[in-house]
Amino acid sequence: MKIKNKIKNKIGNYILKQEKHRVRKNKQIINLKDAKTIGILYRIIDEETHNCVSDFIKTMQDKQIHIHAIGITEYKDIPHYCYPKITYSFLTLKNINWYFKPIGKEVNDFLNKEFDIVIDLTTEKYLPIQYLLSQVKAKFIVGKYYDNSTHYYDMMLKVDKPTKIADFIKVIVDYLNIIKTHKECTPLISQPELL
Repeated sequence: MKIKNKIKNKIGNYILKQEKHRVRKNKQIINLKDAKTIGILYRIIDEETHNCVSDFIKTMQDKQIHIHAIGITEYKDIPHYCYPKITYSFLTLKNINWYFKPIGKEVNDFLNKEFDIVIDLTTEKYLPIQYLLSQVKAKFIVGKYYDNSTHYYDMMLKVDKPTKIADFIKVIVDYLNIIKTHKECTPLISQPELL
């Protein structure tokens, strides 16, 4: 990471810690079968990553679940393989301010929706996603375990080795299928065995 980006990242982390996080009401544990709306956050690293997420979204839509996904790329333009769809919002560098906070209509639309589950598919800490997680309206938030990030998630999957996005999606789906829906939510941390 360039020195300039390291400095901006430190400032962004500081500002994120200072900002008032949305107080989430009605936190619950929700099984995938009981979910009606799901928000998906992911980083567009390459075409394979985007295609894996697209396949996952299609599978969820086939189960009559309403999806709204935000994919973030670090380019000025949306990659050619990201086709516009109603259920997707794509953010580029134009939608990220100087300290990595996502901005714009697409961001506001996502943050104003109420989700049963929000799934963070990033496999490494990513500041723009953390900003969204701090403000999203969701009953249940799922993602990868990171030290000092437990306040963003209700269920975290502890994965120590580098993981392909397809494997990570499979583990999330497996866990969301076996948990039981509860009206109360206490944070869950699991350490799955990945392929």
